[in-house]
Amino acid sequence: MIATLQIRRIALALLFVGAPTFAYDSLEKMTSISNAYDSRSVFTNPAALGYQTELNGAPLLGSFTYAVNHNVDNEFSSSLALGNFGASVEHLGNPAGMFNRFGFGVGVPITPSWYVGARYRFTRADSVFVDKVNSWDLGIQWRPSQKVSFGLMGIQLNRPQVAGINWPARMVAGVTVRPVEKLELSADVETNSDNFAKQFSYQVTAGVELARGFQATVAYQRDQKFLFGLQLNLDRASIYSVGQPAIDRQSITAGAQFSTKPYRTLLRPDSVLKMNVDGSLQESGTKGGLFRAERPTLLGLLEQLDRAGNDPSLKLVAIKLENFPLGMAAAQEVHEAILRLKEQGKRVDVFLSNSGMKEYIIASIATKILMEPTAELKFAGLRSERYYIKGTLDKIGIEGQFLAKGKYKSAPEMFTRREASEPSREETLQQLGEAERIIFETLAKSRNITKARWDALLNTALLDAEEAKSSGLVDVIGHMDAILKAEALSPRETLDVSSKRLALPKRIAVIVASGDILQKRIQLLSLAGESQVTPDKMKAHFREALSDPRTEAIVFRVSSPGGEVTASDEIASLVEAAEKKGVPVVISMGDVAASGGYMISAPGRKIFAQPLTITGSIGVFLGKFNLGELYKKIDLRKEIITHAPFAGLLTEDRAWTKEEREILWRRLSQYYEGFIKYVSKARKLSVAHVDEVAQGRVWLGSQAIKEKLVDELGGYHEAIEYAANEVSLKPGDYETWMIEDSRGLFEFFSPDDVLGKDPLSSFASSVFSPSLVDEVKWVSRMKETPFLYLSPVRGLY
Repeated sequence: MIATLQIRRIALALLFVGAPTFAYDSLEKMTSISNAYDSRSVFTNPAALGYQTELNGAPLLGSFTYAVNHNVDNEFSSSLALGNFGASVEHLGNPAGMFNRFGFGVGVPITPSWYVGARYRFTRADSVFVDKVNSWDLGIQWRPSQKVSFGLMGIQLNRPQVAGINWPARMVAGVTVRPVEKLELSADVETNSDNFAKQFSYQVTAGVELARGFQATVAYQRDQKFLFGLQLNLDRASIYSVGQPAIDRQSITAGAQFSTKPYRTLLRPDSVLKMNVDGSLQESGTKGGLFRAERPTLLGLLEQLDRAGNDPSLKLVAIKLENFPLGMAAAQEVHEAILRLKEQGKRVDVFLSNSGMKEYIIASIATKILMEPTAELKFAGLRSERYYIKGTLDKIGIEGQFLAKGKYKSAPEMFTRREASEPSREETLQQLGEAERIIFETLAKSRNITKARWDALLNTALLDAEEAKSSGLVDVIGHMDAILKAEALSPRETLDVSSKRLALPKRIAVIVASGDILQKRIQLLSLAGESQVTPDKMKAHFREALSDPRTEAIVFRVSSPGGEVTASDEIASLVEAAEKKGVPVVISMGDVAASGGYMISAPGRKIFAQPLTITGSIGVFLGKFNLGELYKKIDLRKEIITHAPFAGLLTEDRAWTKEEREILWRRLSQYYEGFIKYVSKARKLSVAHVDEVAQGRVWLGSQAIKEKLVDELGGYHEAIEYAANEVSLKPGDYETWMIEDSRGLFEFFSPDDVLGKDPLSSFASSVFSPSLVDEVKWVSRMKETPFLYLSPVRGLY
């Protein structure tokens, strides 16, 4: 009797534990351990939790599944996941009775293609055969390409003991293949440790996407025969069902899952994408933190516009253009992105507040330009502003002593002259004429503005909303919210959707050098909101890009007026080193990439610049401020004791001697000759040609291409496209990855972060002209080193 009971217990236990995973282990039928299923991955393979987080970030995910069976009580399961972590609860049935099972899983990446996950599950039931079954499971996924992924699961690796029986460990191996985008095939096979490689269960599945977000699936299992399923995505939710028509095991399983990140779907109401562009836009990205939100970047704005063309539900892109804080070249890039979007058949409306030439360049290509009733349009034309403070310095006893190599190297003139030199004035007038030509041709093409009308607008200078409309510069006057409300479209602020790739995409890393190039970071300038480019920061960014095996190419975005010679040379060497490692570095010049900014661009494989990009300025200067007269006025004396004849070469208490000037001029000439030789070698140009176009002269992109200082006209879009072609990547096979600046703990408490602006800068700007404050700021960067700086001309546009 006792032996019979024991045999029965064993039989019941084996009936349960030996049953195939595909029948009784969970309600996740027609799934594969080699793929990912949002929060349901905690049921299939927890390694997928790590992969999903790498692919889509860490949105909140959840699911609920309910099964109606003819021979077992109804079952249900639910799961929740956030990032790498997931939890689950199940109410399941088996021949030993109903039981509840609870689980916790975690998945992490080992490399971009390898992921590992662990899961702990335990049961609660009335039957002693399934009560308190504690199971430790381990999962692995290998995702080598977009065509195939592999999975391996070890279940019950601890071989739990229940009712005197040690349950066997179970091993499941799976593969998913996606030969074409809309077809997915998978196969899984299972065996256990007691009958390893002798007894198998298996499942093969085929799924096809019939329409965007609507998939039909068929599966065949060894024990359950055929299963059929459908899945339909509904924006942030997805519903699915599985039918099992076998006569002895009829069941219907239905469920839903949700994500705070939308799914790819056709069933979305016609919508409008609302975008806001204001003074927070910047070139470089900065990681968010406790006291700092991530700020929008130009690349992010351009990519959002490019993605908008691929969304069939998007009927309108509405851009509220409050202020465009970047320069004219960046404005050209946004203009071109809107043009590409229109060419894809999308309607783009731009709403203007108080606007100038930059904002109007962006808006001019829109389907419709709208303007706030109280706004004004500044159409005063182009100008160049520059302060000359020699007279001011003379009054307080300070003399600016500077040497510049290059006929047009006018950066230090603000300290040594009372007005522009003739070469500087000639160069500036020439730039203004070329820039005006480019802008006029742009507006003539986008808004049919004639030369006579252009001249008339320049004579009007300032237009209110009614005048702008009557002049044909805007189409509609009104408030954005009221106008959009009349469109009866569903508002959206993002186009991001969950990706279902089989592997992480390759990357084109984007490194941004925005700001002044300095050897070491100056904290005071950071607190004042000044961007700085240092070799240490660029080394960290290049190291991060090159250490990621997904990085195929680098786009180096340069938006800098220059800086220190040594720092510029160190950063240029990083570009060379990346190229030597076989990683192409393509240069995208922003608003300005001149002087030191040109030096760090020169070794790039290809240089792209916008027609209005300021570049060139290949020249060098150095100098100091002689405070001798000021010291006399305040009766301050300084004594230098030395044996060396030139130990006081750069002392601030006196002017240079003739001999000292000769020493410094010789060294400056060496720097200049080194600069033009470097450009000659990097650009494969003759030294004579480089010297001719150098001389500290500034060129616009439209001119620089003729002088072979840049290769092609274009911005981010063209540079990224070229980089992709260089490494044989097709659209959709890669993603751009902007490497962002990290900030230290105490920087999160800077006035700019907490109060929104730097109080000292605000005070200075309120007392003096903001442009004067901006120009004189770079004086604080002057050290005992030569500089590759662009002349600090403000208000060119």
